[in-house]
Amino acid sequence: MNRTLNHPWNELDRLWNMFDQVFRNPVGSGSSSRGKFPKVQAWSRDGHYVVTAELPGVELDAVNVSAQDNTLTISGELTQPPAADGVYHRNERAYGNFHRELRLPISVDGSKTTAQLKNGVLTVTIGPVEADQPKEIKVTA
Repeated sequence: MNRTLNHPWNELDRLWNMFDQVFRNPVGSGSSSRGKFPKVQAWSRDGHYVVTAELPGVELDAVNVSAQDNTLTISGELTQPPAADGVYHRNERAYGNFHRELRLPISVDGSKTTAQLKNGVLTVTIGPVEADQPKEIKVTA
């Protein structure tokens, strides 16, 4: 008899996938990074932090980017286009509001941050953040 032993982590991963399918909202901001929309990448280079998010079909005026402390928020809406002279028989794309919050290892300075949406990819570039310098605090009686 040939038996295959599954690793316990594989079973746990399978259960998380099932929970995601049941509980996530239409655009997929579920509890695991696999189901979240938009998909993002974040990295640093030359003292800057860069975050890209895949936003295919999202219009420029439907995207909002904001930052507070070390949290970058990307939100917006993906609207469903009408069926071209017909009725949908299969539609696997998700539509509706989306919201992602990313904690970064730095505080975000809005005056040194840019965001660009091009070819369905949002690129947020966060300028160099200077390390906090010690500040002298006057002691009074």
